[in-house]
Amino acid sequence: MKLRVYPIAIAQCYVNKMGFTAVTIPWAEAPTAVATGVVDGWIGSGAVYWWDLFRDVARAATLTYELNEGWHVLFNLDKWNSLPAEYQTIIQEEATKIIDKHLDQVEEEEFYYQQELLDYGWEFADMAKDYPEELAE
Repeated sequence: MKLRVYPIAIAQCYVNKMGFTAVTIPWAEAPTAVATGVVDGWIGSGAVYWWDLFRDVARAATLTYELNEGWHVLFNLDKWNSLPAEYQTIIQEEATKIIDKHLDQVEEEEFYYQQELLDYGWEFADMAKDYPEELAE
């Protein structure tokens, strides 16, 4: 089984250790790759993205919650360095506020979209509920 992974070694190793074949595909092409059979599935993201991008090309997911998602605000370094220090500070502070606000909402959002997917006909295998407590620590 081939799974789309993001181009980070830990994701590739994770998929390979589970016995699957890791295939690096740009995120923008992942739904089409699943729909056309280039890959059989993917790892990463959460239910909000599954709902938005994959709801019509997949019908099942395995919940594990062991990989974290990263959020980034990226700038061209020359452009960033050309900004006045006070602008850099404003951008950094506002980006932090946005990310902090999202972190406060992410659990509720995840479960909301999981329910939307269930209502849409998806099935979940919830490996996370049976995760050994000693490993969670």
